Order: sequence, then C-alpha cells, then structure tokens
Amino acid sequence: MTLHVAGVWRYPVKTLAGERVSTAVIGPDGIHADRLVQVRGPEGVRTARRHYRLLGLRGTLGPDDRPRISGHRWDSPDALALVKAAGGDDAWLEEAHRTERFGY
Repeated sequence: MTLHVAGVWRYPVKTLAGERVSTAVIGPDGIHADRLVQVRGPEGVRTARRHYRLLGLRGTLGPDDRPRISGHRWDSPDALALVKAAGGDDAWLEEAHRTERFGY
C-alpha cells in the first residue's frame, strides 16, 4: 500500500482554524506545537461544534515559537477579546497540559 500525504495542518490553538505547514516534526505527542493552547469555558474545552465563530479566528505559531490568534500573542488582551467576541464572554484561553491536549 502506498500512502500520499496531501497536506499537513497544525492547530496551535485548539478549536480555532489552523495553519498549513510544509514540514512538521512528529514526536510521541504528535505534531510539534499542535494544540498548545485551548479555548475554555465553564463547561471545559470550548469547541467549534457549539461556538462555530471561533473557526473565523486563525491559530498560528509566531516567530517566537508561541501561539498567536489572528496575529496576536495568545496571552494578549487583544487575543482574548477576539476569542470572547467569537466564543462568548465567559470564554478564556489556557495553556494545555500534555495529557489534555487532545481531550474534548
């Protein structure tokens, strides 16, 4: 069987739109810098299934190797304001722990 990879995407901020990458380092925890930050709410991880406007924001990895949200550092007031506007006033951003990076 021959496999062909058509594209690789990384999602530095879980729930937001991601970024296509031309190369990726893959280790035991998956793609490097994937799902480093989560959008959360009182219910836990906030997903685009219920808050679809979050997909209008793009999560990327900045030149400092830290996640960005539509160009803003993930831990900036501007990034939080964008997330709250798209995902609700009770949304916040949190670094994901290794064990919960892929949890729902």
